[in-house]
Amino acid sequence: MNLLTIGRNQENVVDEDALVFYEIISKCIGQKLDPTKDRIFVDKPDTQSRSSGSHMLYCTINGSRRVALKRCYDNSEFLRRELVIADAKRKLMFPSYNMFKIDGLKLRNTLTKNSCTLTQGWENKPLLVIDFGNPSDIINLRDLTRAKIANMQSFCHSYGSWTAFNIFFGVRDRHAMNFIFTKNTQILHSVDNEEGPLDSSGRFIGVNDIAMTMSQNIQRLIAGANRDLCIQWLREGFIDGLARIRSVDPSSISMLNANEIALLEQMLAQAPSNLQNDVFF
Repeated sequence: MNLLTIGRNQENVVDEDALVFYEIISKCIGQKLDPTKDRIFVDKPDTQSRSSGSHMLYCTINGSRRVALKRCYDNSEFLRRELVIADAKRKLMFPSYNMFKIDGLKLRNTLTKNSCTLTQGWENKPLLVIDFGNPSDIINLRDLTRAKIANMQSFCHSYGSWTAFNIFFGVRDRHAMNFIFTKNTQILHSVDNEEGPLDSSGRFIGVNDIAMTMSQNIQRLIAGANRDLCIQWLREGFIDGLARIRSVDPSSISMLNANEIALLEQMLAQAPSNLQNDVFF
């Protein structure tokens, strides 16, 4: 008998499906889980977001570790962009977390032998398996306070680097909730990367709003007597992030399409030498 339960109704899962699911979750967190000893609870997110509802599930492992299952609105382009950006992060040495694609999720109820209520419709849908870490150790940028930041210079440098990354890769929807800070390791992550710089017709949307949002997000945290110093650190981080982007051949990034490669190369070629000063001022 396995320890996997699904939804508020606590549906139990047939062992055959649970064994496969435990292998998937083990691969995601890099730790071998035992279906008879490690408890996994699958449910919808408590807070509603664009991706929640019928397209996002949380898997809580032993009450302290979380893995997300994300269908990206069943939009293949959104799913591809998440994988593109994940690969770019790894190749450019930006903070990253484990993520991979699976082609459907089969979790059958032990009594009915049909899919559990919460996972009905997930059987043949491509989805992402994403390591969300320990929920008690993370905080989003909207709720972050300076008291929780041990090294403001390092934090500003990281945020500045992420600003360059998101602008040049055209990662949209960069509101403060899409930046996650781990309190223990003091690492800043940029998350929810499904929206890119091109619309469904392949037309360039523009990145000015990305730069503006990134600048607005940080203002609250750098307010105060040493604001000018924080601005300097942000600019230095931006320069470092841009240098890392320039150091890698765009064609080496998995699944980046021809239009995206051409756009990235054009943006890099045309980038003003003092762009960091235009973003952070």
